[in-house]
Formats: sequence, structure tokens, C-alpha cells
Amino acid sequence: MKGEKQQAANSPELWDEVWRDESLGSKEVLYAIELERRGIIWNQMKEALLDKFGTMKDINVIELGAGAGTYAVLMAQEGARVTIVDYSKNAISRARFFFKNLCIDANFILGNALDPDELLRNTYDV
Repeated sequence: MKGEKQQAANSPELWDEVWRDESLGSKEVLYAIELERRGIIWNQMKEALLDKFGTMKDINVIELGAGAGTYAVLMAQEGARVTIVDYSKNAISRARFFFKNLCIDANFILGNALDPDELLRNTYDV
């Protein structure tokens, strides 16, 4: 029963509310990306990806439950082809905003990361 309550709370509607704030402008987008670029999580991810692939150029990346797609932005800036998946319409809207303001192409999918479509399987490197 406890798991059912947690599952019900973790819904597209919940995340739509989280991502509803549209007050971020271009400067805030650049600041958020730069904070992540300097963070330990990104630097560990980047090191692991470079160890595995030698480069991020032309690898296919999918960010599941992406929110604004911050890590996908960083990978795209390194040359990766990125896909963003989230089941919140507002999160996808925010990701589109990030990518548009940074002049970066991406594929955006409104969908549940915990229930991936067969088409998404085995088509990504990361």
C-alpha cells in the first residue's frame, strides 16, 4: 500500500506542477547549464563516457525522466545526438526552451521512462 501511495504521487500531473514555472529566461538557462558543467555528477559522467567511447561525437544518448534535459544539453554540446523523454508536458516544454535558447537540436518524447516503447530499445549508446 505504501508503494501505491508513492506511485500515485509520482505522476505526470505532479511533475507538470514542478515544471510549471516559466520564469526562466536565457540568462538563467545558461547559468543552470554552467552550474551542471562544473558539478561533480557531470564530470564523472563525462569521464566515464570518454573512457568508454573516446569521444561523445555522434553517440546516441537518451535521457529518461529528463526534466529540462540538462545532462542531454551537456552531451549534445560535446557532439552527441540526444533524445529527451519525460512524461510531464511542462518538463518537455522546459527542455525545448533550454535547447532552443542554446541552438541545439534534440528529439523530444512525451512518455513514461518506466514503460519504454519497443522502438526506444537498443537504439541508444547511452
